[in-house]
Amino acid sequence: MTEHKIDPELAAALVRSQSRIKDLPLDGENRHHGYSYVTAESIISAARYALVLEGLVLVEMGQRFEILDAELGVLTTERVLVHTSGATMPIPPRSWPVIPGRGRPWDKAIAGASTAALGYSLRGLLLIARGAGDADMDRRDDRDHTPPAVATTADRIEAARVKFGSMALTGG
Repeated sequence: MTEHKIDPELAAALVRSQSRIKDLPLDGENRHHGYSYVTAESIISAARYALVLEGLVLVEMGQRFEILDAELGVLTTERVLVHTSGATMPIPPRSWPVIPGRGRPWDKAIAGASTAALGYSLRGLLLIARGAGDADMDRRDDRDHTPPAVATTADRIEAARVKFGSMALTGG
């Protein structure tokens, strides 16, 4: 593992910033899966406040976007934590999936991925709890949950063949 030297003044400011963060209220709800969560916007707002009070700011240094296929991309963001003393601490790059869909074209999917990645970076940096209660997604008992089946390309072709006959495969 790589040894990291962090400026003592920056480290102390980061510790003070972490101590300023309290549990955030669950202000978002995933109606499809039935759980509440802390939104990225709430995390960003609380983190910005805690960081700025201690002379810290998280600066985005760059983003790289790669399209993997027609329905999936990856956004990788690099950031650095800066203290008013001039000390800096690079944050390891964070990659986030970009998934466009109906009503969410590539530009909106990229913006959403950027916001989510920033929220999780700040959550990790400041050790922000996911929220109190059993509603957290990672604490749910999903043993009896059967997720909907995902159709493979072969399944879609067969369904089209059954529904439309050979016309679905030939375009004729």
